[in-house]
Amino acid sequence: MTFNGLQRTANCYIIGVEDRDGHTEWYKVVSLAPLSSMCQADLNHSLKETLPLNTDDIITVVDINALPVLQH
Repeated sequence: MTFNGLQRTANCYIIGVEDRDGHTEWYKVVSLAPLSSMCQADLNHSLKETLPLNTDDIITVVDINALPVLQH
């Protein structure tokens, strides 16, 4: 995808969705959107067609590309 000569690449995220009972489901999501810098309302709006979300769910985003790589 190109916008004004800039190319955006997709990033991989781990998304945690916690419901009102405290149960968390984890998902791996690939997106062009900067999910790790969005507020809860924007995340809910952006992900509502992809993930099973309720309006009171708490969304946690982990940007996999921002994590350090360790050799084992």
